[in-house]
Amino acid sequence: MLIPAYRPLLKLAKPVQKQITVWPDDATSTLQDCFQYTDWNMFREAATYNNHTDLHEYTKTVTVYIKKCIDDVTVTKTITTRANQKPWMTAEDRGLLKTRDDAFRSGDKAALKTARANLYHGIKQAKRLYAQKNNHFTDSKDTRSLWQAIQTITDYKPLPQTCDDDTTLPDALNEFYTRFEMQNDTPAQKLPTTPNNQALCLLHPTERKWHNWLNGVVQTTCPSISAVERVSSTKFLGVHITEDLTWTTNIMSLSKKAQQRLHFLRRLKRASLPPPILTTFYRGTIESVLTSCITVWYGNCSAADRKTLQRTVNTDAKIIGAPLPSLLDIFLARCSGKATSIVKDPTHPPIISFSSCHQEDATGASEPALQDCSTAFSPRL
Repeated sequence: MLIPAYRPLLKLAKPVQKQITVWPDDATSTLQDCFQYTDWNMFREAATYNNHTDLHEYTKTVTVYIKKCIDDVTVTKTITTRANQKPWMTAEDRGLLKTRDDAFRSGDKAALKTARANLYHGIKQAKRLYAQKNNHFTDSKDTRSLWQAIQTITDYKPLPQTCDDDTTLPDALNEFYTRFEMQNDTPAQKLPTTPNNQALCLLHPTERKWHNWLNGVVQTTCPSISAVERVSSTKFLGVHITEDLTWTTNIMSLSKKAQQRLHFLRRLKRASLPPPILTTFYRGTIESVLTSCITVWYGNCSAADRKTLQRTVNTDAKIIGAPLPSLLDIFLARCSGKATSIVKDPTHPPIISFSSCHQEDATGASEPALQDCSTAFSPRL
């Protein structure tokens, strides 16, 4: 027998029962009256011993009393949530749905027509109220409310963070980062100060044999080369670096991570959010992933890899309904900013790499030639 690969979400996940607290109409006024006629000094007197107030006991007794008062005026109900339950469904909508089903079973066509019309208008009203409830986008500067509303609409639930009880982790980290010092018996020596009083001095390019300032990687001679394991690919600061310096592995990782976040962008689009808010979400969750360390790998990646990433950007632009900057424009802008900051700082280590990338305009100002230096930040074999 052939079994379909797709299974409805209702059958994949079982219904979950949870308890909720319901506040009746008169619960707030009753609670206010309870707090108004409460003698709060008795909690302080009960926690005072020999003219010393135990703050921990004082806080605990007051908190327990407030919780007890809230439990007295509220009602606890047990509800059942299903995997396909819509967030905007209310008790009134479920009542209208039950009325429609009963009219369908009874065979009364007039009652069924009326029940369907009432259900249609009820669902439409419920969606409108749900959208107004989660509309926190009137103030663009209130980023906290904005992201809370986005989490509510996308139904994003972060995994609970647990603390690792393994006390040997700090010792293992110290051992890992000092593994070369433990094998080195050469005593440390203080180098003499350079004439220009700089802690870092560049040598001539022909004399620099084991370094790569552009990647921030400094290769030193180790006393025991057997301690270093050679691998075909490694991940450093979020970037996958292969032994042949091709960036396909890194591009595939970035593309996969960005594709996973398209689901949330589509849900925000279905919630009728305006394009500026969708653009903000895209720049914070998708563009930040696609442009991570872009000055390192974009200049030397293949045309096929660039099309793979740009295809994701084009899909996002269609969902948002507004144009988005291409990855090439972002790459050139960041390279220009990085090169300008390096040129303005004469003590920056890789400034000699830009000695052939400068051009002077009519006013005599020196600016980096962007087309010549677009790959200056990328490692080469």
